[in-house]
Amino acid sequence: MQFDLIQKLNQLGHKVSDEGFDYYEVDDPEAFLDQVVLSGYLLHGTNLKLSELEPRQANDKYRESGRRIAIYMTNEPPIAMFSALRGAIHRGWSQHGVNREEKDGKMVSKRFNFGAQHPEQLATQGFVYIFAPNQADEHLGGDEYLSYKSQKPLAAVSIKRSDFAYPISNVETKFGN
Repeated sequence: MQFDLIQKLNQLGHKVSDEGFDYYEVDDPEAFLDQVVLSGYLLHGTNLKLSELEPRQANDKYRESGRRIAIYMTNEPPIAMFSALRGAIHRGWSQHGVNREEKDGKMVSKRFNFGAQHPEQLATQGFVYIFAPNQADEHLGGDEYLSYKSQKPLAAVSIKRSDFAYPISNVETKFGN
């Protein structure tokens, strides 16, 4: 890794302990998480306070890889942040996507799309959990990584709804319906 994660968290933010759950608050979570993934770390977002994450059944109608029992990780901070706010409390369907534009084999732009059936039900706070790259068992390509076993995150970063700068469209039904 290019930097010491905990040292950087202590420099740029502060640690919070809440009934035995420790997490960090930083001024600009997305910018910090960008540094984290550039150093090779992976992310997972949820609004649950967890000391260890366990594989869970995902629910993707179109991709077999999206229905596996696994911990889903990403190297895209906006996706992890959206997942942190969508989390376990969101009722209804949600979706996210990344449109990448490449020129001469190099990425020149990325555009993120987010939607939720009930955007008003998104959490006001969630957590992005940080993992070492060797904690993933499989890279599915693009921004998706899976772990098929329980994992203890290296750290958790608090995400507030106000930290999420992307529009979230209202999605009436699941993809394709």
